Amino acid sequence: MEAGQEQVLLGQEGCQLTKINYSVQKSPSTAYNLYHAGKLDGTILDAQASKQLTKSKGYTIRKVANTQYLQFNLKKYSKFKSTNLRRGISMAINRSSLSKTLGATYKAATTLTSSGLTTVNGEDFTKLAASSEAKKYTSYNKQLAKQYFETGLKEEGLSKLFFTLLASDDDTSKKLAEFVQSQLETAFGDKITVKVQSIPSKTKLNRVLAGNFECTLYGWIADYADPISFLDCETTGNSYNYGSWSNKEYDKLIAASKTSSGEAHMKLLAKAVMVKPGGNSFNSSQQGLDDQEQGQGHYLQQCRRLLQLQVCLHR
Repeated sequence: MEAGQEQVLLGQEGCQLTKINYSVQKSPSTAYNLYHAGKLDGTILDAQASKQLTKSKGYTIRKVANTQYLQFNLKKYSKFKSTNLRRGISMAINRSSLSKTLGATYKAATTLTSSGLTTVNGEDFTKLAASSEAKKYTSYNKQLAKQYFETGLKEEGLSKLFFTLLASDDDTSKKLAEFVQSQLETAFGDKITVKVQSIPSKTKLNRVLAGNFECTLYGWIADYADPISFLDCETTGNSYNYGSWSNKEYDKLIAASKTSSGEAHMKLLAKAVMVKPGGNSFNSSQQGLDDQEQGQGHYLQQCRRLLQLQVCLHR
């Protein structure tokens, strides 16, 4: 949503919002200072502030159906085509450490689909999709990662892998990209060189759309409470499948899920996840401060909750 865009949101009785002034700040500390000065009604906190301000008035944790992951440009760069190489990269990244680095409410991902999106027979969908194989390739295992990676290098006829990781230039994206860079170079030593290139989000998107990238840090927020909102993005030819990954079995399972419902629908999606485990995915949720001062506090809080629902589920 751009700054100044108008939208009417109706929710609980007496809650009507007719205009939103949205301010984009690359630095969470700048946004917090503006909030503290009374110039913003709410802001997202960085890792340090989220730890320091847990008891502050207006501190709110909001779950967001968002997953961040790496997309390799398989169409343009054959060096990424080895499944073993990509598995090695996935297993070299300590997701638990990453979530702690980014902030208290970021969670390690085990599938492309974010946790907390939907349930099947009372259990989170990600548990249904968490096969032993999926857990293997999303678990941190430096020794096994090195074995897979070196096998992948041989398969591609390479002695070393060099690539540029494209990321947005906001603080969180830069931290995430630099963490991945550090993990891979620590795990594989002189067998890999990762260059991080952080650029404005709009410029990054244009480059990705044009296929002008090697590997990019990408994120998806569910449009609605169904795992297919994530999984459909990775089907062959999907406009959001920027890396051009393709698998016939995966495509068939996703197609079949679209003609089924209920538990059968979810089981087909779970099988699709097993075809493509959450290899290079990172889960995220966000936390922020809401201005609850004076008599408007409850009113503003209810409106913002509705706005969050709109943004997450109907963008």
